[in-house]
Amino acid sequence: MEQDKTGKFTAKESKDLSCMRMKNKKEKKMIYKTFTRTWWKNNPSYPNGLEPCAGRKYSHESYGTEEEARKACKAWNDTHKPGRLSRKMEFESA
Repeated sequence: MEQDKTGKFTAKESKDLSCMRMKNKKEKKMIYKTFTRTWWKNNPSYPNGLEPCAGRKYSHESYGTEEEARKACKAWNDTHKPGRLSRKMEFESA
């Protein structure tokens, strides 16, 4: 594909480029990143001394499928007590 003197592609070439970009996006594999964080923070002025607060994310491993990430989170959560601040493993798509 070549641009004309104004630096623009023809309508057909622009459409072809759009299709190529969409195809590349579809072919990319989804990655699921696992992480742990707490859901509370200590604050004596709140009931039970706990204030709702999504804590900082601490990265763990990445997985190629949602099912693998879900299994990893379940395994981690089953073997680690959440404690007072409710630390849990979660995942997100990247």
